[in-house]
Amino acid sequence: MDTLLALLARLFATVAFGFVFYWPGWAILKLVTWGRYPRRLRSAEGLDDAHGISAIGFASCGLLVAIAWKLVASFH
Repeated sequence: MDTLLALLARLFATVAFGFVFYWPGWAILKLVTWGRYPRRLRSAEGLDDAHGISAIGFASCGLLVAIAWKLVASFH
């Protein structure tokens, strides 16, 4: 059972960071660097670049959720 849960957690993390958070991170990096980085879509020079892009997407989504939470709380 532990192996199955570990496999499902790994699958979820791969999908979340590989697809969901990659795209916002890619767009934010394109905007911040004025189109210079990342050079080609999904052709990172290694897995570390793809993970870094996903981490930026994850952090930016978290920041947006925190800002939205604060705004909603200020209206009550």
